[in-house]
Amino acid sequence: MPFSFLPKIKELGIAPFLTSLHEEGKIAPMTTTLPPVSSVAWASFLTGENPGIHGITGFVDRKPDGYDPFVPTAENLLVPTIYQHLSRLGLRVCSLGVPATFPPAPINGTIVSGFLAPNLERAVYPPEELEKLKSFDYRLDIDAWSARKSHDSLFEQLPKSLTSRLNAAKHYLARERWDLFVLHVLETDRLHHFLWREMNSGEQSAVDLFAVIYSAIDKFISEVFDSIDEDSAIIILSDHGFTELKKDVYLNHWLISNGYLTLSEPNATNLNAVGSESKAFSMAPGRIYLHLKDKSPKGKVLEGSEAQGVREELTSSLLGIQDPETGSPVIERVVDMRSEWVSADFDRSPVQLPDLIAVPKQGYEIKGELNAPELFGFDRFSGMHSYGDALIYLNGDPVNGIDITDLPVIICDLLNVKSMNTKAVLS
Repeated sequence: MPFSFLPKIKELGIAPFLTSLHEEGKIAPMTTTLPPVSSVAWASFLTGENPGIHGITGFVDRKPDGYDPFVPTAENLLVPTIYQHLSRLGLRVCSLGVPATFPPAPINGTIVSGFLAPNLERAVYPPEELEKLKSFDYRLDIDAWSARKSHDSLFEQLPKSLTSRLNAAKHYLARERWDLFVLHVLETDRLHHFLWREMNSGEQSAVDLFAVIYSAIDKFISEVFDSIDEDSAIIILSDHGFTELKKDVYLNHWLISNGYLTLSEPNATNLNAVGSESKAFSMAPGRIYLHLKDKSPKGKVLEGSEAQGVREELTSSLLGIQDPETGSPVIERVVDMRSEWVSADFDRSPVQLPDLIAVPKQGYEIKGELNAPELFGFDRFSGMHSYGDALIYLNGDPVNGIDITDLPVIICDLLNVKSMNTKAVLS
């Protein structure tokens, strides 16, 4: 949910309790990760570290010894989580639906993993909680592929999925007084991806579904506020913003057209086809990897001045990409990740960290396909993640300058326990 969406929520009248919190100045913007991918951002929430430290940089990453892709899970996190830290201190933790928690690690409490888990049976710790979740018809996710084919399935799936999630949350909230209870609501993400443009243009069916979903969430939040005691704290946050999708940008097509990337076979779909003369290649969303001689089996680019020259050349050239229909630039900025993730050791990291990230202008989404026939295209999605515009409500306090990596320290501070790292606690 984007911070900038709050005025629209008020206009639509679909979440009066959240609107009241906003009007009281209690909801603030929050910065989040580059790239703004859910598995990356929630890994940062869990660890208090940037992706260069915790090791998850996308929904799909690249194996460190070559080009093979893999889907990173909680087993790929390089640092401990706030859940593990609190468990070691003897505190009780319950977490429902948070990405980057599969497979669920044993903790002092209960975990139901996020949507990347293959099924509910493998997503639950301890396993004996499975039957109770099944009694709520708990769903890890909707069938997003059917929604791609037809939006009709959204109107049936989303309310059911949200209802089962909120019913499970109510059960666990009432069962015991947890030290930390975390509920992740996935349904807004799916709603925004498929129907953001339609809602924005006033299409009635889309507006009606937004009303159903947001009203249910708003009612749940209001009930939580009413039910907790004065010694408990509430945090509400989003892991990224959302905006209307105008066009997809196939960055590897641009790299091929401009001589930075060669492929060993036509219509390649796998990075193993990256040719030995390549200087760079890309993975979604906007992650650019130099084809370094010491990091890739077929690497061409030498570290040092040659690599820095390629970084600077790419940065300058990418900023010149224009939408042919409008003549407007497509790339907002190109971030040198060695400067962004200053605490990360790029040379010794056990994961392949991107050298650059191309941040698009609002409305453009950067894709990683190798075989796109053109630079621009269009997906079935009508909304996309935005690089800014996340939000936070922090126990009713007016706050500014919060980053998603600050949350573990904030949580420890609220619980009056030792922090898991040395980040400065909010004054």
